[in-house]
Amino acid sequence: MKNNLLNNKVNFFTNFIFSVNWLVYSFLLILALIGSVVLYSVSQGQFHPLVSAHLVKFTISSIALFIMCFIKVKFIYKCSYLIYLFSLFLLTIVLIFGNNDYGATRWINFFGFSFQPSEFSKIALIIVLSRYYNDYKVINNNNFLKV
Repeated sequence: MKNNLLNNKVNFFTNFIFSVNWLVYSFLLILALIGSVVLYSVSQGQFHPLVSAHLVKFTISSIALFIMCFIKVKFIYKCSYLIYLFSLFLLTIVLIFGNNDYGATRWINFFGFSFQPSEFSKIALIIVLSRYYNDYKVINNNNFLKV
């Protein structure tokens, strides 16, 4: 029993190591560090207001990247229509509860941070159209001209 638990932990760790594209992440890390240096120089040598917020956002996005590495493509494929419906729901919510800044209602406040549902909807539209055209290709495969 203990050996099986140890093997599960080792498999989880090795899956994590191989599921992350470390070359891409290292370039992202270099860009974040360059951005931190630029923000430090712009803020006249003060770390707190700009650089700390930049590093916090980079840490949160890195955690999101590592979580996304474990989501299977088949899961996204199966849930693509639900993701799209959720994005439409968020776009409807922004019309009702959104912040009106400078004459446009685009942002939703959610537990202390605000975001634009239109950005999520762009990704959801790409996902649902990918599934639609994949299914269309499978169903109507005979409609294409042979070269």
